[in-house]
This record gives sequence, C-alpha cells and structure tokens, in this order.
Amino acid sequence: MPTCFAPGCKSGYRKGYSTSRHFGLPKDPTEFKRWEQALHRKDRKLTAKCKVCDIHLEDDDIGKHYRHVVAGQEILIARGKWELAPGAIPRLFPALPPHIWKPKLSGSRRKSPQKRTVSRKSQVPSSSAEEPPEVEKQDERQAIISNAAVTQSCPGLTLTIENCQLSRCLQSSGFSSFYDRATNKRCGIFYTRRLVNGDLLVQKTVVVDEQINCIVNGYSTQRKQLSYSVKSSADMERQLGEVEELKVCEGALVHTDDSSSDRVHAKNCSVLTSRPICPNRLRHRRKIQQQRPARATAKKRKMRKLRMFLRATAAREKQNTEIMELKGKLETTLEECLNKQLDSLPPLKKLAVATAFRKIKAKAPCGMRYNAESLLNCMLVRIASPRAYKLLIDLNMLPLPTMSRLTQILKGIPCKYGFQVVCLEAIQRQMSKQPLNRALGMLVVDEIKLRKPYKLNKYTYKIDGFVDYGGTVKEDTGQLADHALVFMFVPMFEGWVQPIASFATKGAAPGPMLAELVFEAVVQLHKYGATVIAVVSDGAGNNKSMWQQFGVSGAASNPRHKIQHPCLPEGQHLHFICDVPHAIKCVRNHLLKHEYGQVYTS
Repeated sequence: MPTCFAPGCKSGYRKGYSTSRHFGLPKDPTEFKRWEQALHRKDRKLTAKCKVCDIHLEDDDIGKHYRHVVAGQEILIARGKWELAPGAIPRLFPALPPHIWKPKLSGSRRKSPQKRTVSRKSQVPSSSAEEPPEVEKQDERQAIISNAAVTQSCPGLTLTIENCQLSRCLQSSGFSSFYDRATNKRCGIFYTRRLVNGDLLVQKTVVVDEQINCIVNGYSTQRKQLSYSVKSSADMERQLGEVEELKVCEGALVHTDDSSSDRVHAKNCSVLTSRPICPNRLRHRRKIQQQRPARATAKKRKMRKLRMFLRATAAREKQNTEIMELKGKLETTLEECLNKQLDSLPPLKKLAVATAFRKIKAKAPCGMRYNAESLLNCMLVRIASPRAYKLLIDLNMLPLPTMSRLTQILKGIPCKYGFQVVCLEAIQRQMSKQPLNRALGMLVVDEIKLRKPYKLNKYTYKIDGFVDYGGTVKEDTGQLADHALVFMFVPMFEGWVQPIASFATKGAAPGPMLAELVFEAVVQLHKYGATVIAVVSDGAGNNKSMWQQFGVSGAASNPRHKIQHPCLPEGQHLHFICDVPHAIKCVRNHLLKHEYGQVYTS
C-alpha cells in the first residue's frame, strides 16, 4: 500500500487507515510548486512519485461522484476512483497542532460570544421558484438560518426536519420562512454559537416544526432531545428564555492513549441542564475516577513483575557467565599441571598418556581423532605383531585404533610405482639435522619375483599387474609384470633404512634401462639432501650390463669400480660394489650344480 507524504500522517501503515484514498501529485509545474509549499518537510523532498491521502484534502477538492442531469434533475453516481478537482491543494493536517496549519483569523481580536453580534444578512440559496425570503432584525443572541447553514458552521451536527412549514402564528411573531435545500421545505431554527479551541461551534439550537413544537439540541449532539409545545409567540419567547438559561454539560475530561485528552459525555446525558453541574457528568466522572486507580494499580503491578523478571534474568545470566569462566580456568589449570607432570616422561610414554586423556574427553566412543605420530606408532606395532596388537585392543590396555581403521588408512595411502616423494621428504627431514659429511649413504638395488595375476583397482579404476616404470623411462605397458625392482637408501651413520622407489618389470630389467633408473635415483636423493657414495647390487647379468653402461669393469687388465659423481664436484666419485654374500652364494650354487673341478678324497 502507498504511504502518505504529508507530515505526521501514518495512512498506509496502521489498520485504521486501510480505507484511505491516495492521489498523485499534479504534473503542472505551477501546481506542483504550490503542493511543495503546502507539504514542506525538512527530512524528505517532495518528488513526482509521492502520494497524498484524502485526509488532507477538503471535500470540494475531491470529485467523488459523476454528475448527470436527467429530465431536469441532477443525478449523482459514485465514482470507483476519486479524482482531484482543478486547483486542489492539501490544507488539512490533523496530526499536527492546530496553530500550525489552521488559518489565523484576520482583523481585530474577536469578542466573546455574549458580546458578539451575528451578521444581519444571510443569503440562503433556494431550489424553488419563489423569491428568496427576507431576514428580519433579531436579538444579538438569536438568528434564523437554514439547516444547511447550521451544518456548515458546525460540522457533525445534522438536522433533518420533515413537514416544517411555519404556521401563520409564527410568521406573525416576526419570523420569516425559507426553504431548506436538503428537504425542500420550510423550517425555522434559533441558535447560539461559541468559539471552542479556535472552532466556531453551535452551542444550542431550537428547531420549530409545522405543529409549533420546539426541539432543543445541545452542543453539537443529538444524544437526547428536549421537546416543547408552543401555542403563541409569548410561549416561544418564554421557551427561548428558558433555553438561554440552560447550561451546557462540558463532559468529563479523559486522557486517551496518544497522550492527548478529550471530553466525553455519559450515554444518557441530555447535554443541556438547569443545574450548575450535570448529574450524569458527576456520576460519569466518579466512575472514571474509580476505574483509574484500578487500571493504574494493575499497570504498576505488571511493571513491578516485569522489573523483577528482568532483574532475575540478568542475575541468572551473570551467574552462568561466572560459572563458565570458572570452568575455563579450572580446565586450564588441570592441563597445565598435567603437562608439567608429563614433561618428565619419555616421548612415547608421554604420547600414550596424552592420547589416553583425549580418549577420556571424547563424547562418543569413536569420536576421537588420533594424530599422525600416534597412528604411525600403532602401524609399526601392528606390522611387528598383529596378534600382539589385537591382544592390546582386547585387554583395553592402550588407546589404540582398531585394526580395520588402520587397514582403511593404509588403503587410503596412494600406492604406485616410481619414486615415492613421501619417502624422499622423510629422508630430507632426517638429513637436514645432520652435517654434510654425515648425510652419506648407499643405494641398494635388488629384484624380487612376482606372480602374474592382474586385477581391477577399485580406488583408481585401473587394472594393476602390467609393466610400470612410473613414467621415469619409456616403457611397454602391454605386458604383464613378473618382477619388481626395488631401490633402498641405507645411511652410513644411522640405524634405519628407507625404500625410495619400486618398478614393475617383465623379467630382469635391461642394463641400459637399469642404468638410467640408478642415475635418476642418485640425482633425486641428492636433491633431497642425501648423498649416495656407492651403489650395491648382486652379480646378475642385468647388473653387469648396467656396470658396463657406466664404464665399470672387473677385467684384470683394466679394473675400474668408480666413476665421477654426477652431483658432486670433480674429484669425488660414485662407487659400484657387488654384493659379496651374493657372490659367495653364487659360487656355492655353481659348485653344487656342476661336478667338474671337484676333488674327491678317500
């Protein structure tokens, strides 16, 4: 729903203004400027998209009906969409104080209603063909006006009088008759006016009908009408004098919800009374005063309960905050004490105790995460003895992951042929702690025989079992592999060994290809901080072919067992060593296989 631009207006937001009609601004620049002056606001600027509701426009500025003349009679048809009359401009702003938007009265200061004289000329339009009635001189407190005139001077007062032709006795008393535009009949009305809050309101009215009956209305209301019968002009004067003596009930002052006040009357209040104070007003005011303490007491009780609730909530939140802070301090203190005691234990025992405490703090039995060091130690124990590992789990002696979990972790490790970067990085971490003269080692080359089955790897969606050199050298992947070539680094000054590469081959790897793989292994180890000073292999035919590729020879005429190191300065060599136990084994097997050269003794 559109909202009204007028200052203080809330139409379009509250439920009570849902029936308001909104109008757009005129497109004429002159009219738009007039509207901008009438709707001046400091917080917002009037634009062509703004709307103004019908609350701020007078009835003459809004076209609500279609007017048609049929057979000399004007017919009004309600419009579905109201439109603005030419020259319309918003002038009414009920949400603002009256002194801001209501026009000030021009001329000298107004007199009190008792001293003010009523205008002696009143033009009343007539719908009949007769000549307009004349208005005679009357007393300052009396005048004859039409029903429409009363309604104009007092909005909210509607007088509908039927059969109100004045009789001859009233006409002889000096009253003139005229036609009422609403009923097209004659009527006579006496009235007095009073200025209230800047508005000129009708205070008392006396309506005379055809049967010479007087109907008295008090102060713009028709709650209860007083009826009198008049037989002569003397009775009329006496009745008017009595009405003049009647007092108007001002009603009881009541404070509304919007911090303003209003005067209300009792349901059976006649508004006009002969007593100094209206008894209905006294009873109504007394009733309101009796209800006010009860409402005030209930409101105070409600506010007191609300304050108690807010204080209790604040105290409870403060206590919860203090409890959480104490819990945090207690946990921190316990961890500090535990860490001080664990510092005296060996690293592996310290790791086991810390893992046990994390197991206790876990909310779910399987909700703890093991760190990498704990998982590595658990895998080493399982590799050393699966039965012992299972026994430790069954006895619940140590916080160990299950065997299925370890198997799952091992399956998640990418296993492929070629040089293993993870192994090379592990060697680099160990050798970085050693000086250069102690980061020395040997490269061991050996082969093992494999079976020839092939199967689908469900993790990589590839078929395993074919020849694979890991992309290091040109390979023929169309053949099934039956051998595995393994490279292992053995440091000279450490007590550990580390395989660095494996390759799937068909039979023994050819000498030229083996030489290329050995050269690549030496370069990779030097890149990760380990220096190879010797290559150890057995005396198989492919290894001898590899020696020949490097220029190594065992001929008695030209023995050579070393070459220039490819990664070290000139003068440092790479040695090639034949595995001595393997050579002795070969001699032994040769002697058992062949009988020549054997000496038999008695």
